[in-house]
Amino acid sequence: MAIQFTSDLPSTQVLNAFNNNVVSFKSNSGTTSLDATITVGSVPVTITPDSDGLFTYNFIEIFKTIINSNHFKDGIYTDGAVPHPGDYLFTDVNVYKDLTVQYTITLEDGNTETTSRSYRVLRSVVQLEDYRRNLTNVGNSSIALLSPFTQNSSKTNYATMFDGYPFDLAIYSNNFQNVVFKNKTTGYEIIVALRRGVNRFFLSNGISNVTLDDDFPITLGVNEIEVYPMGSASTKSTLFLNKKESCSGHLLKWYNDFGGWCYFLFNENMLNKKVKDLGEFTSDFKNMKDTKDDFTSLGYSNEKMTQLFAEHLDSNEKKYINTLFGSPKVYLYLNEPFQKAGDKDFVPVKVDTSKVEDNFRYFKYADFFFEIYRPIINTMTM
Repeated sequence: MAIQFTSDLPSTQVLNAFNNNVVSFKSNSGTTSLDATITVGSVPVTITPDSDGLFTYNFIEIFKTIINSNHFKDGIYTDGAVPHPGDYLFTDVNVYKDLTVQYTITLEDGNTETTSRSYRVLRSVVQLEDYRRNLTNVGNSSIALLSPFTQNSSKTNYATMFDGYPFDLAIYSNNFQNVVFKNKTTGYEIIVALRRGVNRFFLSNGISNVTLDDDFPITLGVNEIEVYPMGSASTKSTLFLNKKESCSGHLLKWYNDFGGWCYFLFNENMLNKKVKDLGEFTSDFKNMKDTKDDFTSLGYSNEKMTQLFAEHLDSNEKKYINTLFGSPKVYLYLNEPFQKAGDKDFVPVKVDTSKVEDNFRYFKYADFFFEIYRPIINTMTM
């Protein structure tokens, strides 16, 4: 007697937690099945079969719960943290989990059948069109860059960083392994030890002299960086990293669909403030000669919005910034350039997606205009 899977999930391929992950299985004993218990970690779920004895279960809800216990918050900052010795990596345990699932079928005669599976789950999502076009960045890869692809490609990734501002690159590794980062633009390369799961490779923590400038310099402009396991250059991934000069503006950091973070320095167009009167109530219950205050204000609520924009963007930059709209977590960086970035230098903000303007200036270049809601303004109210 054994459990037979008619539809299984791969054990070596990364599963996107926010997509459907469906299994179907049954007993091949010939005895009627009563129910099945699926246990993920310490969480059991009991399901019943259909008329043919087939059990079907979608892991999407339980995977989402397990992988997103911190509600998309970024818990990795270089300030006060200790990287792995000799490199610039931090392991992000919040976005990747190795999960063991136990399946148990209870039969009508009182016997049970049990088996288990191991799954690799990433806090990510893939769209149907991208899946059909094979534009997914994990699959069976030994390593994967968790950054948006370049336009119409599943082989090359794109990212931006700004001089004097924090930036990291999230990388998935299917095992503990040494990986080569080769900057073909500058000729420099560095070998880093990736851990199994998602690794955050900090190319800058804000201060220019506490970055990889000595070991792995990133020049202004587009840097073509090859990433591959030692001895396996044929399985390389390529990142086009566009380093730009710093300027006045607001740096946003947001969680992307792939399981990493994107950064971009936007210009400020205007700062708006909405003040709402919460009303008042009558407080005059005395004779005219004794009246001092005839009403009491309930106070005001305030909202502060900033309109941001980015201009003259090429197709890769446009695709990169488009991952902002719909991101479940967006941070505004409060610090000045060339200052060390810590967790208190980032505050969560909300993007008003109803007011996003994507204006093409001319062929293949675009402008973005949108508003963000700043942190809540505390007011004194009744």
